[in-house]
Amino acid sequence: MAQEAKSAVASPSHQHGQKDSRTVLIASVIIVVAFCFAGAVFPDATSTAVYAVNSFLTHEVGWLYLIMVAFFVAFAVFMAFSRYGRIRLGKDNDVPEYNNFQWFALLFGGGIGIGLVFWGVAEPMYHIQSNPLGATTDVETARNAVRIAFMHEGVHCWALFAVCGMALGYFVYRKDMPFLMSSAFYPLIGDRIYGPIGKAIDVIAVFATIFGITTSLGLAALQISGGLNYIYGMGIDPFKTCVIIAIITAIFTIATVAGLEKMMAKVVNAKVYLSIAFLVFFLVFAGFLYIMQTMTDVFGTYVATFVQQSFWMGDPEWLSSWTIFYWGWWIAWATFCGQFFARVSKGRTVREMLVAGTLLPAGFSFIWMVIYGAA
Repeated sequence: MAQEAKSAVASPSHQHGQKDSRTVLIASVIIVVAFCFAGAVFPDATSTAVYAVNSFLTHEVGWLYLIMVAFFVAFAVFMAFSRYGRIRLGKDNDVPEYNNFQWFALLFGGGIGIGLVFWGVAEPMYHIQSNPLGATTDVETARNAVRIAFMHEGVHCWALFAVCGMALGYFVYRKDMPFLMSSAFYPLIGDRIYGPIGKAIDVIAVFATIFGITTSLGLAALQISGGLNYIYGMGIDPFKTCVIIAIITAIFTIATVAGLEKMMAKVVNAKVYLSIAFLVFFLVFAGFLYIMQTMTDVFGTYVATFVQQSFWMGDPEWLSSWTIFYWGWWIAWATFCGQFFARVSKGRTVREMLVAGTLLPAGFSFIWMVIYGAA
């Protein structure tokens, strides 16, 4: 244990205390305000520019997304089962702050929200109508649709979050470095994490976090607004959508200010208990036999085709709208979720973080997708 990662031993500059984050804050605020201003004043031009960038990334370099995400999955497996897996995210005598259930609830609650609730039903329905794999029967089509949906919410997604959390947690808790994404780059750039390069990394992390969260928040607000309109006929307009966003933001802010150990823990506990209750209800009353048959088939096919699907480029146009979009979304989310994973995982080992932090949330997501998708 004493020999692990010698190249990352903290230098004297690590003792300088927390880095001055004012530069990161100011730069991040300027970029976000400028982008919002451009979107409000020049919506058409901004939309065209964003679409052009997105089209280039998804169509021209989409193959790189597949390779990168597959690499991180392989890296997580290697780290978990190598001798490095025994390294503790903290000092050797540190113990986990949360019990196993609370830890899982925090990981799952921090990584997945309304997206899984909505897309657990909607995405399989989309793929039944149009999926590139083809099928000879309606049952096979339905099962392919569920498998594709889980592919996007499964191991690849959670492995990204866990690797990011593992890297940050190691340097924060074991090397006493600042709780900033740039600290994870110390082996690559050394003390330059305290200079302009490090600040640029932190600004990019903030930028990625904001856009990852706003994508989720924007979709969530539209989904809630659409649901309220469908049930109560309330109509859909920008004002109502803004009110929904304000309510969600207020709840999140209150939970955050109250502290992770108080309000946030209660929120994620309630989320997990409600999720389990809904799952049991649908499993029992929405076709138990068919759901269990589908779960067995989908799990076996997912495992058997895991590597193939990780690199599949058979339909680039379809991939750009689904898998590649998801991978870009999860990469953006990895900065936020990775920091959250690190925050709640002090005292855990690298193996616990990568294996349990990937497979437990992915397993719950799989059960969720299959039950709702099959139902």
